[in-house]
Amino acid sequence: VPVLDVMHRALGIEAGVITTIHSAMNDQPVLDSYHHTDLRKTRGALQSMIPIDTRLARGIDRVMPQLAGRIEAQALRVPTQNVSAIDLSVTVG
Repeated sequence: VPVLDVMHRALGIEAGVITTIHSAMNDQPVLDSYHHTDLRKTRGALQSMIPIDTRLARGIDRVMPQLAGRIEAQALRVPTQNVSAIDLSVTVG
């Protein structure tokens, strides 16, 4: 969020997409299995890249109301022991 604030003040962010990448979480099955609400969570964490929902964009909307509705966010869980990365793409104007 601090990076978004600096970029918005200096350049004026019109729109943006944030992708977070992190290792599997403890609520994911190790092998393919059944999940009653989200079919993406049926995939085994040790052999699949799994797109998941994230609330990051809503958090940015609350903290930075001047960017409300301009930032979208998505998340990927990847089969690694420990990793985190963020990709930020913005359109400035």
